[in-house]
Amino acid sequence: MVATPTPPSLPVLAVPRRAPHSRPQTLDERLPLVCKRYLLPRPHPLPPPSRRGRPPHPRAMDAVVPRLRALAASLPPPPPPAVVYEVASRYVALPGWALLVVAAAAGATPRPRAVAAHLALPLVFGLSALYVSCLVGAVQIDRLPPTDLGSLAELRSAFTSDWMLTAGWVHYLAMDLLLGLGVLVDAGRRRGGAGLLWRVGLIVCLAGVCLLAPAGVLMYAVFRTVVRQDAAAAATAPPPREGRKEE
Repeated sequence: MVATPTPPSLPVLAVPRRAPHSRPQTLDERLPLVCKRYLLPRPHPLPPPSRRGRPPHPRAMDAVVPRLRALAASLPPPPPPAVVYEVASRYVALPGWALLVVAAAAGATPRPRAVAAHLALPLVFGLSALYVSCLVGAVQIDRLPPTDLGSLAELRSAFTSDWMLTAGWVHYLAMDLLLGLGVLVDAGRRRGGAGLLWRVGLIVCLAGVCLLAPAGVLMYAVFRTVVRQDAAAAATAPPPREGRKEE
């Protein structure tokens, strides 16, 4: 009797089953290695080591000042400080304040306010250019040493130069004109009325900004608050009753 060959038995693939309380697989465990490179976020690189152990450079500006002096020497020489003072005071700042006062006298309505803003902004840019020319003259002509202005003595020594003194004056004019323009724009947006009191009060506040910039801004803030309260009280007040007509 011939025995029939039995077919080879196939190996049974055992599929592992997850226990009911086991941890679910994360995305990092399920994705292949190729997908992990392009899909998973990469960790951020470590920050560079801190330099707390290294002492700070004693004069860090010593490497910058020669470059600034070379750049200032390549520029054309600026006009004298007396000419810059005259141009900035009479021909730039004074017309700008005249524009602001005329717009305030008109009640800071939209059209005068827009005209004053479009004409006063180029004047502020002109004052900025004069300020830069003063700084170039201070570095190019006076050759001021680098200073940190960390004390009153260093500030006093820096303003011994005519160029730095003129630069401070031009800086004062530019910032005051910019603050006055901001007061005019804010007054036009939150206008308390077009009466004579509003116009005179706005002109007085602009004069305060021109002479004493921080005090003038504070004066305008108080004036705006008072006018707003008066306008709100007038709006909520009941209309006056009409008397009986005589027969």
